[in-house]
Amino acid sequence: MAWRRSFLIALVVSTAVVVAGVEGLSAFETLSRVSLTALGLLAAAVFVVLARQRPVATATRTPLQRLDRVIIIGLALAGACTLIVALAAPPNHWDAMTYHMARVAQWYDHGTVAFYPTPIDRQLWQPPFAEYIILVGYAMLGGLDYLANVPQWIAYLGVAVAAMEIARLLGASRSLQLVAAAVVMTTPIVVLESSSAQNDLLAALWLSIAAYMALSEYIAPKGRTADAVLFGAAFGLAIGTKGTALPIGLPWLLLFLVALRSSGMRTGVRQAALVTLTILALNAGQYARNLDAFNNPLGPTDVQGILRPTSLAPSVIVSNLAANASIHLGTPWASVNNRMDLAAAAMHAAVGLDLKQLYPYFGGFRVVPWSNDEGQAGNPLQFLLGIVGFAIAVGTWRRVRREQRAMILTLAAGILLVGMTVRWQPFNGRLHLPLFVLGAPCVALLLGRLRGLWLPVAVAVLIVSALPSLLANTTRPLIPWATQARRSVLTASRDEQYFASRPDLYRPYAAMIRQINGTGCARVGLFADYDSWEYPLWALGRAAGLTFMHEGAERGTTRPSGANACVWIGLDPAPEWRPPSGLHAVWHEGPFSIWR
Repeated sequence: MAWRRSFLIALVVSTAVVVAGVEGLSAFETLSRVSLTALGLLAAAVFVVLARQRPVATATRTPLQRLDRVIIIGLALAGACTLIVALAAPPNHWDAMTYHMARVAQWYDHGTVAFYPTPIDRQLWQPPFAEYIILVGYAMLGGLDYLANVPQWIAYLGVAVAAMEIARLLGASRSLQLVAAAVVMTTPIVVLESSSAQNDLLAALWLSIAAYMALSEYIAPKGRTADAVLFGAAFGLAIGTKGTALPIGLPWLLLFLVALRSSGMRTGVRQAALVTLTILALNAGQYARNLDAFNNPLGPTDVQGILRPTSLAPSVIVSNLAANASIHLGTPWASVNNRMDLAAAAMHAAVGLDLKQLYPYFGGFRVVPWSNDEGQAGNPLQFLLGIVGFAIAVGTWRRVRREQRAMILTLAAGILLVGMTVRWQPFNGRLHLPLFVLGAPCVALLLGRLRGLWLPVAVAVLIVSALPSLLANTTRPLIPWATQARRSVLTASRDEQYFASRPDLYRPYAAMIRQINGTGCARVGLFADYDSWEYPLWALGRAAGLTFMHEGAERGTTRPSGANACVWIGLDPAPEWRPPSGLHAVWHEGPFSIWR
């Protein structure tokens, strides 16, 4: 439908304006409330202009079926619930506290996205585009984070629209297009991330738009310059938002380039060059900074090595795929999970593999229990439906339509590349989020095989299965479970909610801010560790005019550290840390201390 395509294109172009604007302003160190507000208004204007639906005089509207109305109402309620949570709760996921929001606060304070001293080097080398979007809202509110969760919520709507468009290209009826949206918007990890300051859902949005454009070109090649630029922008935004978007997106890039062959050699080469140049233009700034600091456009090679499987041997890849799949099979019952752990160890031993050697990090391999925490949530229902759908497609391959075959093969290639490049971690469920979004149209086609009341029943099961994620997010509950000690985001204080994942830190952090306020000092130096919770200091201290800068960083430094600091904080630094000579402690509690 015309409005859907216009909506998706408007998202891509307006976000590209934000990325280009942030990089341009940063080059002159002019990131400020005024300049970023102007940039935000410009991007909003671009979105409004491009998103306007062009009316089609010949279009005929057929009445909605009862199931269509039920799905629309259910999705509207899901969107409303997640929006309430996104606005009422502050960002509070672990990664948001250590690097997503911390880098936003540092950029706003420095007036540039240039690298700065920090031992938390993820603040530097990780793809930054999600945080660029957050930065605009953060600056518009003068350093407040009330809009920090909204970009992911917009992506929540965007991936549903993209899923509907992909389903349409695959031959789905209007009702099944709505089912595809329902599959996306009820996937637990999608629901949980829709109210967070993470970046997985934004990466999934750009990947799904790129997939939609690639599939559209494959079905009906046009060879238009605008489509090549838009595809390149969507793909560039994806890999500039999340590193794992690269292996998931590469098959779609290949599909788009293959589709260009039908336009002729000269046109195909020109379009491929436009795609490449657009991708590089968007990411050139971050790649250059990474090259300068780490001699690698993607960041430090030692960290990359930890994230990769131990080898590309077929047995290791199969093991890694199975280990990643197990994240979506965890149950609430420890005894069941333990049996699956024992079965996994036995199967690996039978083929001469050692789980401890394959997965030595993060406590070793285990089946992750079912959870409402976005860091560990699985998607069991959607995963099982995907497996069944893939098996049916393989078994009936000769009857599968050409465009559906392309969709299945490209999605399967992305899954394989993830297995080859992303080693199992207990937190990998969120890294799989784009795969579930891309698989939703295929699941909708599978459900379309159901007859009679079975399809409405299946949709009802999907909606009911999403209720725990919608209402009882572990760190941002709208209606807490009885077993959770946390209050609703509607009643808990905003300051306390920053510490939803680590409630024991709230009291010492609040005490640190009070102590610093009593000194009259506004520039505070930080002695931190690789995983220190930096952002809550900004959130609690911003009202008092406090700003924070890292000291003693080992790498990534391109700007001077805070020579003007008059107070220093020991923010749970490494055990071997010793304060520089000339400083004396004036306060401490546990691993936290203040020095003059």
